[in-house]
Amino acid sequence: MKKVDPSQAISVIANIGVIAGIVFLAFELRQNNDLLGIELRSSQLDRQVSMVDVVLNNSDVDLLGLLAQPDISMSSSDRDTLALLGIRMLIVFEQAFEEARAGLRNEEDTIQTLRSIYQRPVLNYGVPIAWETYRGRAGPAFVVWMEEHIIVDE
Repeated sequence: MKKVDPSQAISVIANIGVIAGIVFLAFELRQNNDLLGIELRSSQLDRQVSMVDVVLNNSDVDLLGLLAQPDISMSSSDRDTLALLGIRMLIVFEQAFEEARAGLRNEEDTIQTLRSIYQRPVLNYGVPIAWETYRGRAGPAFVVWMEEHIIVDE
């Protein structure tokens, strides 16, 4: 029977340890990615709900009444209030765009959702009112994307 060289045995054990470490690392990365996905979905939901909460929980201004009003019958103060709400919503839009561009959310679903909000005649969170103001501070790629995919047929 051939004697096992101790250095070969140590080398084999070290290689097995390296392989086990790589497998463990892959498992940990998968768990981390799953957790990041859960956190992303939770963050998206929080942003969506927060916009509704702003409208429903604002006791100082009747935002729901403002959102139901046609633009032409608004005072400049009401228009400014909706513009601020619209800027807040456009920040959410831009974040959704960045997530879609990074492959973290489906771009077609994002386009459909944001377009349906933007193009509503009422209850559009003031986004159309705020667009020209926000457009100047937004990233150029977002501006192009908004104008090609969201602000269509106006």
